[in-house]
Amino acid sequence: CSQAFCPLFLQTKGLNSLLEKMTRDLYGLDASTHVVVYGSSIKHVAINSRHKIAQFRNDQPFLKYSFYNVLSQLNCGQIRRQFVSFGVTMSVRTLKMQRSFHIMQILQGFVPLAIISVPAIVFFIGAVAQTNLDFITLIFTFFLWACPAVQV
Repeated sequence: CSQAFCPLFLQTKGLNSLLEKMTRDLYGLDASTHVVVYGSSIKHVAINSRHKIAQFRNDQPFLKYSFYNVLSQLNCGQIRRQFVSFGVTMSVRTLKMQRSFHIMQILQGFVPLAIISVPAIVFFIGAVAQTNLDFITLIFTFFLWACPAVQV
């Protein structure tokens, strides 16, 4: 399942044994418990066939989402300029409604991105600072459920 979505998390045996040891230490598991761990690293790049977590960050939809979000905002601005270029005059009330609509469009685009990026930011800061991401960081995984969903 992980291979289909992100082959970066299929680590080498060296990194696999290191991740298993870290997982056993974190959760207090004994040696008889079977552990399967998928992950990547910034610090241990040499034992993981030169794969870096930055590849995961760049290949995932964060950049694509940001690009299409900016493209959508530019499109809204273009529509507004087209109205002005054709000499369409709008009442003060219509201009207020249009301004409110554009603000709502901007918030609708960036709020889910902000909510989704909080766990990723915590993870990357922790990985770069080489700190332990203990149980308290599990709280941030619930930020994804705070993201509003629209079913079409």
